[in-house]
Amino acid sequence: MKVIGVILLIVLLSACSSNKQDLSAAAPVINKVSFSNQQAAIHYPEIMNLNNSEQAKKLNEILKRDAVQIIDYFSGNEQLNEVNTDYVSKLTGENLISVAYSGSSHVKGGAYPRSFLITTNLELTKEKKIVLKDIVRIDEEFIELFRGAKYVPYDSELIVEAEVREELSSYSNEQLIALFNESDVISDANELGVFTYFTKDSLGISFNVLHALGDHAEFEIAYSEFKDHLLTTAFEEK
Repeated sequence: MKVIGVILLIVLLSACSSNKQDLSAAAPVINKVSFSNQQAAIHYPEIMNLNNSEQAKKLNEILKRDAVQIIDYFSGNEQLNEVNTDYVSKLTGENLISVAYSGSSHVKGGAYPRSFLITTNLELTKEKKIVLKDIVRIDEEFIELFRGAKYVPYDSELIVEAEVREELSSYSNEQLIALFNESDVISDANELGVFTYFTKDSLGISFNVLHALGDHAEFEIAYSEFKDHLLTTAFEEK
C-alpha cells in the first residue's frame, strides 16, 4: 500500500514545527470566476497553473459543482430566495486548497437575510474533496478539544462568544459526533450546517447558530492540539 496522503499530514503539521514550511512556495494560482442569474450572484475559484490539465479540470469541476450547489440549496425548487456570495482562500498550498464562501440568502418578503459560511477543501494529489471525517478521528476527545477551541468572530461587532458557547453546550458529545460526521456536505443531511476550513496553523469549524448570534459561528483549533487524531490512512492509495 503506497501512502500518498502523508503529504497532507506534512502540510498540516508543518505549521507546528519550529521550521515552518512556506505553503505558498509551489502553490496553485487561483482565478476568480463569476456566475449570476436573476436570483443569484456568486464568485468561485478556478485553479490556473497545474501542469496536469486533467487534474486541473477535475478539481475545477468540483469547485464549480459546489458553487452551483450553494445556489441550488439556498434558492430551493420554488426559487423564493436571493443568494449572494463571495469566497476567501483560507489556504492555497501545494497539496491542499481550502476555500470559504461567505454570503447571504434572503427569502423574498422576509424580514432579514440569513448569513452563511460554506467551505470546499481539496486534496490535490488525490484530486478529491475532503470532509472532516476523512481527516480527523471524531470522538469525545476531539469534541472536547472543539468545545475549548478559540472563538473567531467573523464580524467585529458580534460580541456573542458567551452566548454561542451556551448554545453549543445544549448539544451532548454524542450529538456533536453524529453532526460532525455529516459535515462539509451542502444538503439537509448536514443538519447543523457544519463546515470546516484550513489555515496555515489551524483547523476552522463553523456551525449554524440563532440569527441573533450571527447565523453561524466559527472556532479554530491549532493542528498541534489534535495531531494524534489525524487519520493519515484515509489518504492511502488502496
